[in-house]
Amino acid sequence: MAKKNVLGRCPLCLEEKRLVRSHIIPKFNWKPLKKSSPHYVILSNKPENPERKSTNEHTEHLLCENCDNSVIQRYEDYLARALYGGIKLNFEDTQRTTRVSNLDYNLTKKALLSIIWRMSASKQSLFKEVDLGPLHTERIRKLLFNDEDVSEEEYPINLTVPFFEGHHQGDWTLPPDYVRTKGNRVYRCLISGLIFTFHVGSAALDDIFKTVNIKKDGSWLIVKAEVVDLPFLKHWCFEIAKNVAKKKT
Repeated sequence: MAKKNVLGRCPLCLEEKRLVRSHIIPKFNWKPLKKSSPHYVILSNKPENPERKSTNEHTEHLLCENCDNSVIQRYEDYLARALYGGIKLNFEDTQRTTRVSNLDYNLTKKALLSIIWRMSASKQSLFKEVDLGPLHTERIRKLLFNDEDVSEEEYPINLTVPFFEGHHQGDWTLPPDYVRTKGNRVYRCLISGLIFTFHVGSAALDDIFKTVNIKKDGSWLIVKAEVVDLPFLKHWCFEIAKNVAKKKT
């Protein structure tokens, strides 16, 4: 089947080109969801929107071929190997945290920033809560396209690994949402069982968040927590359970 010829302005290089089907969430993140089945289940916390099976990996004609397959792919390739094997990382575990070291700060942080940036640029309803605004959209675009330096304090990112009764659910993915904290927008994205938290704004962070940001020395203190201790997920699980109960009555 011939590729659909879609022309438009690529939001990364800002040139008028043929746009390819770009993954908003990287393709490798969908693998855990399809490990045992070609389908995955989209959960809903709203009774009017029943859960449904899907094979959609949420692509759209967003970027030009060069930006998708060269600029973004470089960051994504590294992140895939960091998350799923292929890079020698060091781990120091405690009951509540894991300290990872030997990460490439530049590639890891930009790979993650590219995800939140694409979510904001996307027209899909799944990502409707993500709106970086023109200032941050342009700043992150330049960071990605020009491979510019980004400090630890600029767009800090935290990572939490949630557990449900002691078990990690690697196939959980939910629509991103946001809260406001001291003038910043804080986006929370559960992707393949990992909660990435993006701080967008100029307000200073609390010390506790500074501690768990990815660091320029390649270290990252990752928090481990039960779902019941995470209001974001606890609320979702409660609403989903209510929705399932209503469908059975």
